[in-house]
Amino acid sequence: SGMTTASLPALGSAQMPTGSVLQVTSSGYDSSSATVVAQNANATLITKTLTVQANSKLLVWFNSHQTNNSGTDVNPDVDIRIDDSIFVGSSNHFFYGVDSRAVIVLFGMTGALTAGSHTIKVNGSTYGNGSTSYNYQNSNGGRLIVQEIAG
Repeated sequence: SGMTTASLPALGSAQMPTGSVLQVTSSGYDSSSATVVAQNANATLITKTLTVQANSKLLVWFNSHQTNNSGTDVNPDVDIRIDDSIFVGSSNHFFYGVDSRAVIVLFGMTGALTAGSHTIKVNGSTYGNGSTSYNYQNSNGGRLIVQEIAG
């Protein structure tokens, strides 16, 4: 008939093509209460641990929802860390000169990772004269979304 057939690999041994999404997770803030970060201090806002395949990359997206400062000379500074190394840097100066609320959005993709467990953290800090409230108005919907991409 001119058709060729190929055997499929045994269940569990198939390798997904490069660029395939292998898993997707979504997490909210580690606390249902606001996290108030004092001047020149920092706090872990979200922690997520994933087990990945060798050479996978992680596509990471963070949306703070409402974040609020105690005054006009206060700046939040958010970063995303993989295994305690910053890979998406500072989001500072959102509030400089403003006494209001804002939404902070960060995203990025890691390089190829080793197989095994990796921890993703969103870290919030504050510099200037005052404090920053992350998860302002408690349980307001801040999210961390992580996709494992096959390498």
